[in-house]
Amino acid sequence: MTPRWLPVLAAATPPEWQQCLEITDMAVEPIAWDRIRPSDLVGISIHTLNANRGYRLMKEIQRRCGATVVLGGVHATIATEEALKQGADAVVSGDAESVFAELIEEFAAGRLKEVYDGGRVSGGLFTSAPRWDLLNHSRYMMATVQTTRGCPESCTFCSVWRTDGRNVRFRSTQDTIDEINQLYHLGFRIVVLADDNFYSVGKQNADEPDKLIADRMELMGRLERETPRDVIYLTQTTIRTADDIPFMRAMQRSRIRGVLIGIEAIDAATLKAINKTFNKSGEDLVDAVQHLQEHGIYVLGSHIV
Repeated sequence: MTPRWLPVLAAATPPEWQQCLEITDMAVEPIAWDRIRPSDLVGISIHTLNANRGYRLMKEIQRRCGATVVLGGVHATIATEEALKQGADAVVSGDAESVFAELIEEFAAGRLKEVYDGGRVSGGLFTSAPRWDLLNHSRYMMATVQTTRGCPESCTFCSVWRTDGRNVRFRSTQDTIDEINQLYHLGFRIVVLADDNFYSVGKQNADEPDKLIADRMELMGRLERETPRDVIYLTQTTIRTADDIPFMRAMQRSRIRGVLIGIEAIDAATLKAINKTFNKSGEDLVDAVQHLQEHGIYVLGSHIV
């Protein structure tokens, strides 16, 4: 699956630096150490699961190559002070595309700050055309496209509502359609709608579901009509989706064939302990999963043991 943020930040790079860009996805290729020079700026994106590896890589780049290293990503957003103490030359928190150009210009001028807070970019300002051309497409089976950021829930184990917020931000539907069609011409036939919660309705916005669902229904209608018929979609959602029959039918028509759903636990007491009381348990959970399957939607369950 393609990494999302690398092409997004590449697109946010000022035009005069575009020719200097290189992207390395360490999930599919090693670092080209001989190409890193002391004058370079190296960005590393880290999650908690690979933060220690990221810190080791950062220190090796600084020691071996003498380059400047900036850390970003989910873990750097939540643990900014930790990243600085580990030796990062700078840390970006939040949505980096809003501050990336400033960071590069100040680095070039020798005025790099320790922290750049990108905050939460509004949906209308999401990067419209990520630099997918900088990735080696042959190394990936699926492409990632983001249509929203944020989740209205507040499950205790989840980082999303802390980093992306509980107010859902919607990207332009036209931008989404354009990007999917671009990816099709690059050879992709499976697209992951990499939203935190594609259904978008939850505790935070329970009073305004009509507006939220209308956006999703418009998007799915345009996926059905305006993207190639041999593209299939996967996404992430909550079990609430199974209660909305018109929504499931729209998913089926728009070729959304699989969903990642946080099942977490099968008993009500555990769900209450992790602040996920909107989830179903027992036979209600069985019925909900079957409702999705009856609409041609495979369910990938995510569980906490």
